[in-house]
Amino acid sequence: SISPALSLSHLHSARTALALALALLPMALTLAALTLTAVKMAEIRQRAVHGEAEAQIDLGSCYFVGHHGIEQDYAEAARLFRLSAEQGHVGAQVSHGMCFRDGKGEPQNHAAAVRLFRWAAKKGHARAQVNLGVCFDRGLGVPQDHDEAARLYRLAAE
Repeated sequence: SISPALSLSHLHSARTALALALALLPMALTLAALTLTAVKMAEIRQRAVHGEAEAQIDLGSCYFVGHHGIEQDYAEAARLFRLSAEQGHVGAQVSHGMCFRDGKGEPQNHAAAVRLFRWAAKKGHARAQVNLGVCFDRGLGVPQDHDEAARLYRLAAE
């Protein structure tokens, strides 16, 4: 038979171990998520290097905002968006257009931004339609035209 003191000691140890495990669980999950993110980012980098358009825009987005352990670098983001856009990726066309519009990673060039937004808007891309609408609303790279801006905003909302 187990003595009552030994039994209480084991119970206390079990509770302590459980409390410790529960306290460390968030840290363990965070480490697992970071490891998973690092593995995923390495995979995305590899696919981007091999010219996969979707991976290029994903990696470019990480560079644009400084995400997943990647330091913000607008020039690298713009380069990756351009590579993806050259392959016909509509979302990359929009992202690259935003680089030109805002002068982030590319010299500010509203006409270039409008060309990219227009191309993607014709493909039915809502974010392109909104960005093109902003250009018309503010007269960026096109004559200011509030009616055209409103039309593009409505088109994007449909």
